[in-house]
Amino acid sequence: MQSYSFPHHLSNSDILRNHQLVENARSVISSQLELDLEEDGSLTGFYSGFFLAVSFSDLHPLMVVTLSRPFTFRADINTYRALNRTNLSNILGSHIINNDVGCYSFRATQWLFSAMTGAEFRLFLSRCQYDAEKGYANTLPSYIHQSGGPS
Repeated sequence: MQSYSFPHHLSNSDILRNHQLVENARSVISSQLELDLEEDGSLTGFYSGFFLAVSFSDLHPLMVVTLSRPFTFRADINTYRALNRTNLSNILGSHIINNDVGCYSFRATQWLFSAMTGAEFRLFLSRCQYDAEKGYANTLPSYIHQSGGPS
Protein backbone atom coordinates (compact mmCIF):
# COMPACT_ATOMS: atom_id res chain seq x y z
CA MET A 1 0.00 0.00 0.00
CA GLN A 2 1.30 3.43 -0.95
CA SER A 3 1.90 5.91 1.86
CA TYR A 4 1.15 9.61 1.38
CA SER A 5 2.92 12.37 3.26
CA PHE A 6 3.14 16.13 3.17
CA PRO A 7 5.46 17.62 0.54
CA HIS A 8 9.01 18.20 1.65
CA HIS A 9 8.75 21.96 1.20
CA LEU A 10 6.28 22.38 4.08
CA SER A 11 7.86 23.06 7.43
CA ASN A 12 6.43 21.66 10.65
CA SER A 13 5.09 25.13 11.48
CA ASP A 14 3.35 25.30 8.05
CA ILE A 15 1.78 21.89 8.62
CA LEU A 16 0.60 22.93 12.09
CA ARG A 17 -0.78 26.27 10.80
CA ASN A 18 -2.67 24.52 7.97
CA HIS A 19 -4.15 22.04 10.41
CA GLN A 20 -5.24 24.87 12.73
CA LEU A 21 -6.91 26.75 9.83
CA VAL A 22 -8.84 23.62 8.84
CA GLU A 23 -9.87 22.88 12.43
CA ASN A 24 -11.02 26.50 12.85
CA ALA A 25 -13.10 26.26 9.65
CA ARG A 26 -14.62 22.96 10.78
CA SER A 27 -15.53 24.49 14.15
CA VAL A 28 -17.03 27.63 12.57
CA ILE A 29 -19.13 25.60 10.13
CA SER A 30 -20.33 23.27 12.88
CA SER A 31 -21.49 26.30 14.86
CA GLN A 32 -23.32 27.81 11.85
CA LEU A 33 -25.25 24.79 10.57
CA GLU A 34 -27.22 21.86 11.86
CA LEU A 35 -25.18 18.94 10.56
CA ASP A 36 -26.24 15.33 10.18
CA LEU A 37 -22.85 13.68 10.19
CA GLU A 38 -19.19 14.38 10.77
CA GLU A 39 -17.15 11.57 9.27
CA ASP A 40 -13.63 11.20 7.88
CA GLY A 41 -13.09 14.94 8.13
CA SER A 42 -16.23 15.81 6.17
CA LEU A 43 -19.32 17.60 7.43
CA THR A 44 -22.69 16.73 5.89
CA GLY A 45 -26.26 17.89 6.21
CA PHE A 46 -29.05 19.59 4.30
CA TYR A 47 -29.10 23.23 3.31
CA SER A 48 -31.81 25.06 1.41
CA GLY A 49 -33.07 22.01 -0.50
CA PHE A 50 -29.60 20.64 -1.23
CA PHE A 51 -27.53 17.89 0.33
CA LEU A 52 -24.44 19.67 1.67
CA ALA A 53 -20.99 18.13 2.03
CA VAL A 54 -17.99 20.12 3.24
CA SER A 55 -14.58 18.49 2.99
CA PHE A 56 -11.17 19.77 4.01
CA SER A 57 -7.52 19.33 3.15
CA ASP A 58 -4.84 20.06 5.74
CA LEU A 59 -2.20 19.87 3.05
CA HIS A 60 -3.17 22.95 1.07
CA PRO A 61 -5.23 24.13 3.29
CA LEU A 62 -8.62 24.33 1.64
CA MET A 63 -12.31 23.63 2.01
CA VAL A 64 -14.54 22.08 -0.67
CA VAL A 65 -18.29 22.71 -0.56
CA THR A 66 -20.59 20.45 -2.59
CA LEU A 67 -24.33 21.07 -2.95
CA SER A 68 -26.26 18.19 -4.56
CA ARG A 69 -29.87 17.65 -5.51
CA PRO A 70 -31.55 14.60 -7.12
CA PHE A 71 -33.37 14.79 -10.43
CA THR A 72 -35.88 12.41 -11.97
CA PHE A 73 -35.15 12.93 -15.66
CA ARG A 74 -32.46 11.47 -17.87
CA ALA A 75 -30.02 14.16 -18.97
CA ASP A 76 -29.65 14.36 -22.75
CA ILE A 77 -27.21 16.18 -25.03
CA ASN A 78 -29.14 19.46 -24.64
CA THR A 79 -28.85 19.18 -20.86
CA TYR A 80 -25.09 18.69 -21.11
CA ARG A 81 -24.79 21.65 -23.50
CA ALA A 82 -26.75 23.85 -21.09
CA LEU A 83 -24.50 22.70 -18.25
CA ASN A 84 -21.42 23.44 -20.36
CA ARG A 85 -22.66 26.99 -20.99
CA THR A 86 -23.31 27.40 -17.27
CA ASN A 87 -19.79 26.20 -16.40
CA LEU A 88 -18.25 28.59 -18.94
CA SER A 89 -19.91 31.55 -17.24
CA ASN A 90 -19.26 30.48 -13.65
CA ILE A 91 -16.18 31.55 -11.74
CA LEU A 92 -16.88 30.29 -8.22
CA GLY A 93 -17.28 26.57 -8.90
CA SER A 94 -18.34 23.84 -11.30
CA HIS A 95 -21.64 22.17 -12.14
CA ILE A 96 -21.91 18.42 -12.68
CA ILE A 97 -24.71 16.00 -13.51
CA ASN A 98 -24.56 12.28 -13.03
CA ASN A 99 -27.13 10.19 -14.89
CA ASP A 100 -26.05 7.00 -13.13
CA VAL A 101 -26.87 8.42 -9.70
CA GLY A 102 -29.55 10.86 -10.87
CA CYS A 103 -28.21 14.01 -9.30
CA TYR A 104 -26.95 17.49 -9.99
CA SER A 105 -23.99 18.88 -8.00
CA PHE A 106 -22.27 22.20 -7.61
CA ARG A 107 -18.75 22.18 -6.21
CA ALA A 108 -16.66 25.14 -5.05
CA THR A 109 -13.28 25.36 -3.36
CA GLN A 110 -12.17 27.99 -0.85
CA TRP A 111 -8.55 28.42 0.17
CA LEU A 112 -8.14 28.97 3.90
CA PHE A 113 -5.46 31.69 4.14
CA SER A 114 -6.61 32.94 7.54
CA ALA A 115 -9.03 31.93 10.27
CA MET A 116 -12.55 31.90 8.81
CA THR A 117 -15.38 33.72 10.55
CA GLY A 118 -19.03 32.71 10.62
CA ALA A 119 -19.91 35.72 8.43
CA GLU A 120 -17.31 34.72 5.83
CA PHE A 121 -18.62 31.17 5.73
CA ARG A 122 -22.25 32.28 5.41
CA LEU A 123 -21.29 34.61 2.54
CA PHE A 124 -19.39 31.83 0.74
CA LEU A 125 -22.24 29.35 1.29
CA SER A 126 -24.88 31.83 0.07
CA ARG A 127 -22.85 32.42 -3.12
CA CYS A 128 -22.58 28.66 -3.60
CA GLN A 129 -26.33 28.28 -3.06
CA TYR A 130 -27.08 31.02 -5.61
CA ASP A 131 -24.87 29.38 -8.24
CA ALA A 132 -26.25 25.91 -7.45
CA GLU A 133 -29.85 27.12 -7.80
CA LYS A 134 -29.02 28.78 -11.10
CA GLY A 135 -27.09 25.76 -12.37
CA TYR A 136 -29.81 23.31 -11.35
CA ALA A 137 -32.46 25.42 -13.11
CA ASN A 138 -30.31 25.61 -16.25
CA THR A 139 -30.01 21.83 -16.43
CA LEU A 140 -33.74 21.12 -16.21
CA PRO A 141 -35.27 19.97 -19.51
CA SER A 142 -37.49 22.52 -21.24
CA TYR A 143 -40.69 20.50 -20.52
CA ILE A 144 -40.09 20.99 -16.79
CA HIS A 145 -39.58 24.74 -17.23
CA GLN A 146 -42.78 25.03 -19.28
CA SER A 147 -45.10 22.91 -17.13
CA GLY A 148 -43.51 23.15 -13.70
CA GLY A 149 -42.77 19.43 -13.67
CA PRO A 150 -42.57 16.25 -15.71
CA SER A 151 -45.75 15.19 -17.45
